[in-house]
Amino acid sequence: MIWLICSFLIIFLYFRTHKKILGFRESLILSFISCNILIYASTHLLSLTRSLTAQNILWVWIISFIGMALVTLKSIKDNYVKIFPALSYPLGMIEIFFLSATAFFCLISLFSVLHAAPYSVDALIYHLPSAMHWIQNKTIALYPTDITRQLVSPPLSSFVQLHLFLLNGNDHWANFPQFISMLLSLVCLSLLCQNIGLTRKEALCAILLAAALPLGVLQASSPLNDYAVSFWVISFIFFFYKHLKTKNTFDVVIASSAFVSIFLTKTAGVTISMPFLIYFMILKNRDNTLIKSMLIFFGIFLAFSLPFIYQLTAVYPLFKVPYANSPYALFTFSHPKWNLLENVFRHILMEASFYKGNEMTMPNPLYLLSIIGASIWLALKYKNISPAIRFYALLSLFGLLSLCV
Repeated sequence: MIWLICSFLIIFLYFRTHKKILGFRESLILSFISCNILIYASTHLLSLTRSLTAQNILWVWIISFIGMALVTLKSIKDNYVKIFPALSYPLGMIEIFFLSATAFFCLISLFSVLHAAPYSVDALIYHLPSAMHWIQNKTIALYPTDITRQLVSPPLSSFVQLHLFLLNGNDHWANFPQFISMLLSLVCLSLLCQNIGLTRKEALCAILLAAALPLGVLQASSPLNDYAVSFWVISFIFFFYKHLKTKNTFDVVIASSAFVSIFLTKTAGVTISMPFLIYFMILKNRDNTLIKSMLIFFGIFLAFSLPFIYQLTAVYPLFKVPYANSPYALFTFSHPKWNLLENVFRHILMEASFYKGNEMTMPNPLYLLSIIGASIWLALKYKNISPAIRFYALLSLFGLLSLCV
């Protein structure tokens, strides 16, 4: 576990002291994304040779730490920068209250993470058992089971739990990825608020609204993947929106990595992210760089998602179950007729509604608010945002995060 933490910190130092000098919050987000990419790539590579063992996983993180340390030392020498930046102006009483209240909700989740055993029916049925099978088989290849969700569920969060289990020898930290995702979702939300023109007070209010979600507090201390997909959705929106302003190709690469991570974490996030992707494509078409950006975007998406898509296409001949009739089966390709359009509409209805048991009770206004609101504030310039639109954007961001968790 210590090597994973050290690798995260050294990657953070690299981005923080890079010649382009990224901000503190953005460096944290990029470090987390880099660690997830390393987890995904190393798991697949070790699985190919059936060498997915605790010793090999440990060596992955040791080598990663040493390699990044050598690169970072040179970066620190060339570009010295303070790790913790100073505030532009002191915090007011209301801002201190917002921060304190947010910290209170985060501490509730942290206490549960440190003292509660992994729980949740879904986690105990297919998230954690998948990791146990992979450890036993020393590979992530398909295995015989009548619980098909273990084979068709997006694997990225389970890969993270797999690494934590192998590094610690137990599942004590199985809840930890969700808590880290909660913290970084709030960090990324603050960056997104800042980029669309909200004041610091309004951004802190948005963070408090997100942290105070009752379901979010519970999800942050569970071994599920809902807060993880929340982080990926917000990261995708932030980096693509940043790219529209900076025209930096690196931001497209990170946005693409975040989008494919949505697909590899929980496909519900794809439904929520798709309107933003379409809108970004429309904006990109205006500056005649759409083709280049989309080639990068979909190239990265295919490179990372093909192993999972191949596994999904192999599942149907083995089990022949109508799994795609479920609303959760978006992009599983296991329906006999590959009726993707039907599943998309099912998923939109599920995400756009409040459910009571299995019955849809009423439309979810936050879903519509998040989509319509995003279309408004993305088209606005920094200097032209009125207080009314700021408040509307605040509600939109709150609605977006509440849907993900």
